[in-house]
Amino acid sequence: SIRLAIDLFAQASVLDPEYAPPLLGYADANLILQNNFNSISLLDATENAKAALDKAASLDYQTSDYWATLGLYHHHLSQYEDSHFLQAADAYARALELNENNINAYMWSAALFSEDLDIKNDLEAFRLVEKAVDLDPLNRVANGNYQLHLSDQGRDSEAQENLKRLIKIDPEHNQYIQQLAAIHLMND
Repeated sequence: SIRLAIDLFAQASVLDPEYAPPLLGYADANLILQNNFNSISLLDATENAKAALDKAASLDYQTSDYWATLGLYHHHLSQYEDSHFLQAADAYARALELNENNINAYMWSAALFSEDLDIKNDLEAFRLVEKAVDLDPLNRVANGNYQLHLSDQGRDSEAQENLKRLIKIDPEHNQYIQQLAAIHLMND
């Protein structure tokens, strides 16, 4: 479905080359495809994202979503050059300045704060992902990240209760059941 999204965002950009939102979707989808599924090279994902971001900037479209996507771009490049961590953090902060309800900026910033050893701050990461869940309680990605942060902090009983709640709300999402099973396995 992410590959289909990439194709559809590209088609939308061809249909209206002066409309920037599909460019950001295209950039996000490329970076997510690389990060979550590793089915595209980091070089290809970042090149595709950079071209789309540059085009959006040339259209003077530097919204909160633009800055969040720019943060994700730098976040990906931080695997190879540490200076990109700070650029990612700055871009995420700018995204949240422009829109304090940008769920992606909260989630991606939380990931940055939990991964980078120089700025690692598990409490800040947890606060950020918790804010994302507060803004969108049914967001599967935010809830999955929230669960990981609860588990990382050893808050297994809270994680279990939250997963039970999520399973009732969204019983079709098998990852919640798998996460609950993993917690039980680790505690037995």
